Amino acid sequence: MENNPYILSHVVPEMIYNNTHFDIICESKHLSGSTHFTTEKTAKPLSTGRFFIWFNSPNKVEYLRRYGFELQDYLCEYDNILDNDTRLAAIFELIKEIGDNENYIKKIYKDTKEARMHNQEVWARTKSEIRYDRAVWITNQVEKI
Repeated sequence: MENNPYILSHVVPEMIYNNTHFDIICESKHLSGSTHFTTEKTAKPLSTGRFFIWFNSPNKVEYLRRYGFELQDYLCEYDNILDNDTRLAAIFELIKEIGDNENYIKKIYKDTKEARMHNQEVWARTKSEIRYDRAVWITNQVEKI
């Protein structure tokens, strides 16, 4: 924080967002099994209505859907790949595919617009419903099945 009244990871970089097409996220922990954990890295594009590609533990799309987020158009086929190295390679390939075709990102934005706006609304609603201690809320979100 170094003399700043805010936490940098919680800031939305408006200048960067206005000059980029999507977020690439690498979550802090790549947990195995049934443990689910997401951070502000995933929350940021959900809260701002951005398309994102993210490296997380496998099967996190279904976890986020349980909270009302829609990711069906987010090209998350890589999410079901159990092996971290194989999943990461699939993510790199998707990023390359998008980067090699200027019209592809336009199609993605069109295809995901409804879900992105929905996710932004879900995030806002969820945030406003949280009225108790943040640490308690985070603890409740770290789920072990």
